Amino acid sequence: MVSFLMIEVYVICMILKGAYFGISGSWKKWTLCIIFIGVPNLYFGIKHILSDGLTEGRLSAADVNLPLGIFFLVIAATVFFQRAREHREED
Repeated sequence: MVSFLMIEVYVICMILKGAYFGISGSWKKWTLCIIFIGVPNLYFGIKHILSDGLTEGRLSAADVNLPLGIFFLVIAATVFFQRAREHREED
């Protein structure tokens, strides 16, 4: 879990610094892919926890879909935030 969080922080910092999506220019396509990965992960993570519950009251390896879905959606939100910020700076 800590590894996922470290990767998440790194990716968000790089997006905010403009390292991602700047070269290829297809940020919309990649952001849609990230959303299409995040939403099902979030759905299946919630569904698994609601049906089976948490093992000993903690997230386990079987519950990894929930944090992955959240992380992917946070990345997508960061991309939209960064694009809005860039658009505002252009005006």
